[in-house]
Amino acid sequence: MDINYLQNNLPKLFIEGLEIAEDLEINVLGNAIHVKITESIYKDFCNEVRRLSSDVCNRVGCPLCSSIACALTRATGNPVIIETNQPSTDGKVIEASYRILEATDLPVH
Repeated sequence: MDINYLQNNLPKLFIEGLEIAEDLEINVLGNAIHVKITESIYKDFCNEVRRLSSDVCNRVGCPLCSSIACALTRATGNPVIIETNQPSTDGKVIEASYRILEATDLPVH
């Protein structure tokens, strides 16, 4: 599996297979990936998690955004970080930005 495969097949899985969103867009530009999820069945859960602790969403993402990060990691073979994770004001759209890390981006211990 590679990033193109994921970009072409993940929307169909989310929309038709699992029925967890009305729409899913994945845009890739180099190591930056922007994901837009519309009308997720998890929108109320995500809004509640954000209301209780915005730190959770900003650090590890909601379960949906975090699972996308895991799929991106699997597809690319590199670590992926969630840079932003923001729902729209009405909660119907979640937009998340990810970055694929290269070996040169990883901290040295």
